[in-house]
Amino acid sequence: MKTKYKIPNKLYSLDIDSKELIELCDEGNNFFNQALEVLDTSINKNNALLVYRGENRSNLHKKLFFRDSNDLFYKVFHVGEKSKYFIKSNLLRRYLKDINDVSDRVFKIIFDKICEKQNENNAISKFKSYFTNISNKEDFIKKVKNLNDKSKLRIRDYYFSYLHQEEIDGNKSSFFVSTSKDIEVAEDERYTGEEDKKVLIYYFIPKPYIDLAIYSKNEPILKKYCVDSNLPIYPIPFDGLEDEVCVKGALAPDNILGVTTYIDNEEAFVINPYLFYYYENHLENFIKEGLPVDRKRFYEILATTGLKGFIRYFKDNRFEEMK
Repeated sequence: MKTKYKIPNKLYSLDIDSKELIELCDEGNNFFNQALEVLDTSINKNNALLVYRGENRSNLHKKLFFRDSNDLFYKVFHVGEKSKYFIKSNLLRRYLKDINDVSDRVFKIIFDKICEKQNENNAISKFKSYFTNISNKEDFIKKVKNLNDKSKLRIRDYYFSYLHQEEIDGNKSSFFVSTSKDIEVAEDERYTGEEDKKVLIYYFIPKPYIDLAIYSKNEPILKKYCVDSNLPIYPIPFDGLEDEVCVKGALAPDNILGVTTYIDNEEAFVINPYLFYYYENHLENFIKEGLPVDRKRFYEILATTGLKGFIRYFKDNRFEEMK
């Protein structure tokens, strides 16, 4: 099972109190294999996605301000990996009231950003024709204004996903985190840098996905909201998008299975210590329920990072931004 998910044989977890790495014993290995079987069953039943996020330590340090490797793992397993939206200097914070903002101002920004990008595009498409005609801005706002908030939110996220995929403003105008279902894409050096500096996050997403992430399987549903409102849809920006999953807001620590990294010059996998809460509980529920991260530690650790605010996710797929 570990081989299937390309998980290194060397397994560790983290002692929450001492922040020390602990190499797993045979009993711990067996438990982790059982957890992977639960994950595998959920994926095969289309009740979960497993995605990968490749990063390097330098980029993570800009967000997490960790002191050493143990402190890095401690912070990742408590605050997760946030989108650029949660970095204190992010441009999008000037425009959005919060992550649920569906005001006219937000859709005006979307129109302007897409117009700016499409003016650089030599291709001919209905999408380009619509957004490069400035007189359509009023039409765009008017069509959205009459929709309910859920429809507005999904249309907004559909267009924000486009801005993210095209890396508008270097994704400073994005609240998505790029991940991939293809581990080789996530491992690519464009994302992870030097071999011994790589950090590869394994992240599971429970169903329903539509308000948590945008990817090839649910993108048509979001696209239909636009079509039904007579709004333009965009062509897939580049090949291979079927494996990209744009996760909304953040990789929550509750859904981080673990990270692959190098320990003592050897590739290893560090398991989220909160998975072991299920050791004597109902392991079959860990995908749906998430991992029981200590919220008190979360708040304390967040204050030591370069991140501003966070989001709470509710079981009915609502997000609430906390500042």
